[in-house]
Amino acid sequence: MKDQIKQLREVTGAGMLDCKRMLDNTNGDMNQAIALLHEKMGKKVLTKQHRETQEGIIVSYIHSNQKMGAMVAVKCETDFVAKNELFGAFAHDVALHISAMNPETVDELLTQPFVKDGGITIGEKMNQLIAKMGENIVIGHFQRFDI
Repeated sequence: MKDQIKQLREVTGAGMLDCKRMLDNTNGDMNQAIALLHEKMGKKVLTKQHRETQEGIIVSYIHSNQKMGAMVAVKCETDFVAKNELFGAFAHDVALHISAMNPETVDELLTQPFVKDGGITIGEKMNQLIAKMGENIVIGHFQRFDI
């Protein structure tokens, strides 16, 4: 059961107790548990979307050849979340993605398959983080640079 909980957490980004409850409710059916958690997380995200985001961080990524890079502002509700390691890692991943995929708008960015994991979009990855952090998170403006 511990391995299933761990696997479910990795796939959905949900908390341990939510994963355990879903596995219990579905008699260990991983696919059904994933579907139910995604539905539950989607509802959580919808309740957070109206909240104002006044905090956040600006992150940059410079490619190893130093000829391409990106900067992005990722916003959240509180400085507590802005200082969180998971939030910072997400912002860095978004900057890396922008550098690699060169989206023109935030809407386009959110629908692109994540460059590090093509099975999930940037928007879905952000929604997982919203569900985990319990705060609204938005990608603000960004800029890609290249020589």
